Amino acid sequence: MGSKSGITYKTTDGGATWTAVFTASEPIVGLQATGAQGQFFVVAWTKNYMLTDMAGEEFSKVLFNGTSSVGFAPTPMEDVSLVPSDYQGNDFLVFVSTGVVWSSNGGGASWLKRTPPVPVASVAAVDPSTWYAAATTGAIYRTTDGGQHWTKVYSTSLDQTQEWNVATQASGNHVAVLYTCNGGAMNQRPYILFESNDAGQTWNTLFDESMFESLYGNAKPALDDTPPAAQPGPFAVLSNGNVLFIGAYPANTMVTTVSVITPKGIRIVYDPVGGSSSAPSPFDFPVSPVSLSAPDDSHFFLAGGNNGKGVFEESTDGGLTWQSN
Repeated sequence: MGSKSGITYKTTDGGATWTAVFTASEPIVGLQATGAQGQFFVVAWTKNYMLTDMAGEEFSKVLFNGTSSVGFAPTPMEDVSLVPSDYQGNDFLVFVSTGVVWSSNGGGASWLKRTPPVPVASVAAVDPSTWYAAATTGAIYRTTDGGQHWTKVYSTSLDQTQEWNVATQASGNHVAVLYTCNGGAMNQRPYILFESNDAGQTWNTLFDESMFESLYGNAKPALDDTPPAAQPGPFAVLSNGNVLFIGAYPANTMVTTVSVITPKGIRIVYDPVGGSSSAPSPFDFPVSPVSLSAPDDSHFFLAGGNNGKGVFEESTDGGLTWQSN
């Protein structure tokens, strides 16, 4: 788990106890880990550099192409995606910096520059060959040969007079792209989620926040349910195609909620105020960041802060119950 203070923590007992394993010189903004049977590969990143480690014990900065004369990986680090391989330091990494995608199949030992047709701001790798990348202009691309060739698989109709942020997640043939506008009013922020369940061949609008629909062009949400959040947070695409979505809702209280989005509707699985959680420990989100990890369709982890203290929530049953550590 990364923290705003730059400290990375590790737990080996399901979150009952935590150990500080590394202190970075600036805040950790993202962290991913893969592993099995005691073998782990961990990558963390700040805005300005990447850190990798085996087993989360001794992190080291990633050198760009293995030489300090070139310097560290290009900055700023905008988005990072990790694909597990042999857990021996050869895990596949791909990240975005200033619109360009960089990839490494040696855990960061060497890097290849892959340039999409337009500058992109987010990337999600399904495997070392298949990646999805999205631009703030609304274009979504796919590569099936490790970034050598790119195909535009979707083009949104978002209002380009607005400034948009984008996040991409993928699992197997399922991919989802979240666009969030920097505008808004009354604690409500414009956002819309597009998804494909056939490897990018066809797309639909899963849902939006409903208040600013004029910004989304001709996109029509597939779900008529109440939007899952007033302020969107991190999300994950599960292997069954469902979307795990963090947000702050309702607008007047800004309580962190977690929803599972299925083709049939939106189901809130973490809601401290509503009482559907067994561990009502609200986070400070969206004032401070909250992180999400979903290693499979049943195990969900939340990490964030509350009044200056770290908060960790875990569910092992798909969000039906939660435990606080």
